Amino acid sequence: MLNILGTISGDEKNTDGEKIKRRFNELWDNIISAISIAMNIELLMKLIKYPESCNTRHKLIFADKTMRYTTKLESLIRKICKDQDFIAIKDAHWIDYWLNRFNKYNDDYKNKEYDKFIDKYEKIIIPIHSLFSDTWINIVKNVIKKRVKIDKNYLQAQRLSKIQDSIEKCCNIIHSDIPKWLLST
Repeated sequence: MLNILGTISGDEKNTDGEKIKRRFNELWDNIISAISIAMNIELLMKLIKYPESCNTRHKLIFADKTMRYTTKLESLIRKICKDQDFIAIKDAHWIDYWLNRFNKYNDDYKNKEYDKFIDKYEKIIIPIHSLFSDTWINIVKNVIKKRVKIDKNYLQAQRLSKIQDSIEKCCNIIHSDIPKWLLST
């Protein structure tokens, strides 16, 4: 309420601040959801056609799959950290679902393409004991940081490889055309 001097009392400041914080969190969740949806739509997919069937399925290539899983894991941790009661309202089925996801995500970086980017494989494993405890959350936050770094390094290496390949193709074309140029002069 406004007092005689026209200032807002402390109680109203707190509720306004909480409203602003709650609204900001809602907007941030909407932004994250929009990014996730766009990522699901725009990431490169390969089309898999099943033999003796008309059914096809879009499947992420493995590099994009690991990034997608890391993003999902990061989103889960963000939700848990933001709302401490988030886990309390979940049932055993939900926890089993995520336990299966964690086991699947732990296999993400076993491809040989990632070997040169991983120092210690144990540091990128999501623990499956003491799920959703404070220590588990801190460990998973560190795992996410390492996975994001690996993904960035892998993508950078892929980009550089593509650039090198295109340069080599151009050089090969030029070298193959040199005799033609010499004959035409």
